[in-house]
Amino acid sequence: MELMKLHADREKVFQEITAIVQKGKITTEGGLKFNGEELGSRIWYRLCDILYATGIAENFQVAETIIANYNPRMCHFTPAIVSLLYRKYETVMSQQAKEKIKDYLLSVRDEFMGHDLDFIGVNDNFPMMSTLTAMNMAAMFDDDVMQKEAERRLKQLECLLKRRGVLSEYTSVVYSALQINVLARLTEYATCEAFKTIAQNAQIRVWADLISHYHPFIGRFAGPNSRAYIGDTNGATIFETKWFTNLLNTEKQFFPDELKDMESIVSYGYYNLEEFTLTKELFDFVHKKEFPMRFLAKSEFSASTDSTPEEAFRDYTKEDDFYEYPAGVTDVETYMTRDYAVGTATKDFHNGVQTNSFTLIYKRTETAESAKDVRNVFCRYLINDAPADKPKPFVEQGRNTAFQKDGTAMVLYKPKIKGNPPTYLGLSKAETEHYKKQEIPGNVDVSSLKLSIFFPLREGNEPDEIRIGDKVLSGNVGASVDLAPVFVKDGGVYLSFQPLFVTDKGRKAAVTVTKEEHYIIISFYNYEGEVKDFKKRDFLHIRNGFVFSVKTNEECPSFDAFVDGVKKTKITDRLETSMHQRQTYIRAVTYESENMKLSCEYSPASEGIKHMACNDFCFDAPKLYISNFDYMDLPYMKE
Repeated sequence: MELMKLHADREKVFQEITAIVQKGKITTEGGLKFNGEELGSRIWYRLCDILYATGIAENFQVAETIIANYNPRMCHFTPAIVSLLYRKYETVMSQQAKEKIKDYLLSVRDEFMGHDLDFIGVNDNFPMMSTLTAMNMAAMFDDDVMQKEAERRLKQLECLLKRRGVLSEYTSVVYSALQINVLARLTEYATCEAFKTIAQNAQIRVWADLISHYHPFIGRFAGPNSRAYIGDTNGATIFETKWFTNLLNTEKQFFPDELKDMESIVSYGYYNLEEFTLTKELFDFVHKKEFPMRFLAKSEFSASTDSTPEEAFRDYTKEDDFYEYPAGVTDVETYMTRDYAVGTATKDFHNGVQTNSFTLIYKRTETAESAKDVRNVFCRYLINDAPADKPKPFVEQGRNTAFQKDGTAMVLYKPKIKGNPPTYLGLSKAETEHYKKQEIPGNVDVSSLKLSIFFPLREGNEPDEIRIGDKVLSGNVGASVDLAPVFVKDGGVYLSFQPLFVTDKGRKAAVTVTKEEHYIIISFYNYEGEVKDFKKRDFLHIRNGFVFSVKTNEECPSFDAFVDGVKKTKITDRLETSMHQRQTYIRAVTYESENMKLSCEYSPASEGIKHMACNDFCFDAPKLYISNFDYMDLPYMKE
């Protein structure tokens, strides 16, 4: 493969940031603020990097003011940014600024040694930033210990990419973009050739993941993802997507808004400072995908629980009640046509609160011209009608497993049980309130249980027609006491959501279609009624889920024909046990259409998968597969 370097128009970034800073006002009384707004430590120091990079003396003075008056707290972003800031601009920094940076880095040095920040199958961006911090500190302080820490973690990263097709923190618009930026800085400022080689190879592999999932005619990222926030999940403007599309000059950009908040503006500028390494073949792949396109890969993840950060320090030898999510391997898959893309993952990443194991993107018109012409669809299991205004809106409160054959996907869900009551030891009042809002209600004090499928709305772009069973909904709102499939016609795209067995624990309606906030939401209810508690074992065996299918008006003659075809399919969903299973249960689900059979057997309690099969042959994703692309030429793909 032919390497190529890529960088943005830095002068444009410099001009934009300089203009913003000159028009604004930085004050120091009562804490450092910009136009009265407190910025996080990583934003202040990212801004300093941009200001120094302009080469303008007046901007140097602003950066010096920030460094002199801001006292950073310990986090994993700040030391990586600050240590590189020192290495890049040491010759133009004041002695006072240099001493403050060195004192801060020495005060947090010990936090960057040991297993906590290794590549352990969780947030890969943390060990990447920690590697950059260790490498920079080794160079600044002639510190052999930190040099060995950087070397050790880079070797871990190299081994991970030899084992798996994608990182543990895979296909995340937010975090894959961050990973690429950290790896670019590790490549550019590497202190030895071995570091540079590994960082550059890893950068290319993460580019391969992100580029493969970008749809040039929809202007969105397809596929399942390990971690996402509500903005990138519903297709809103975030600075990472703006950075990607501008840097790679993609054919279509459908972002409804310009960046307005200071955090996004500064971070976008910071991401455009460095030079990136990828291959010409990957760059061409952004623009010249052949359809249909398939992406399959394996990713590994660590064990986890639903807990607050301080729970890592609890003594579980003294706890009577403990439940954890097992470590394992997930198969991720994306099927992409010119008009839509469906993605699934067989396992949740980490504790699953940010994982999208089922995703759908599509264009509603033959040629998409704006954000209202495309749609992102996602799903969440919700306990007690989780509101949209939480710190992390519509946080996932269920566990799921999903797989697919082309545009047909089977998605199986169960609710999460209540974990050990958090203690919030060592957290401030503000932090305690923040994490209390994110607690998983689980099986305690339950008023509703439902699996919801979200259709974000932009500029009133509602689907043309929604049916529950045979009933066409007036105003795209309605309900059914009986369980029934939901059909959606959205432009030239036809969708169906056929519920699996949805355990009835008492409910007013089995299926609802509602409008809330800026969404149309399809929900399959397990429970709705008086507040009550459930036994944990019973709760773990509550079933929900759906079989999804999609066709376009080019693949099917009409919406009615599509609906008729779906109605001819058959679904069985059983919870089985036997004396040989010792009172354990297996959920066995089968979907049969005219030319396809999907089947799955797994243990809801342990989340162990017995099999997933299409036409009775088991799925088993390769380490990595990208159709119509020479993926075996990517780094670490050959022994």
